[in-house]
Amino acid sequence: NMVGHKLGEFAPTRTFRGHGREA
Repeated sequence: NMVGHKLGEFAPTRTFRGHGREA
C-alpha cells in the first residue's frame, strides 16, 4: 500500500501491523 508506506514513516506501528514488515 502506497498510503501505508508513506504513513509508515510517521506511524511505524501501523505499517508493521498493516503491511506486516519490519524496518
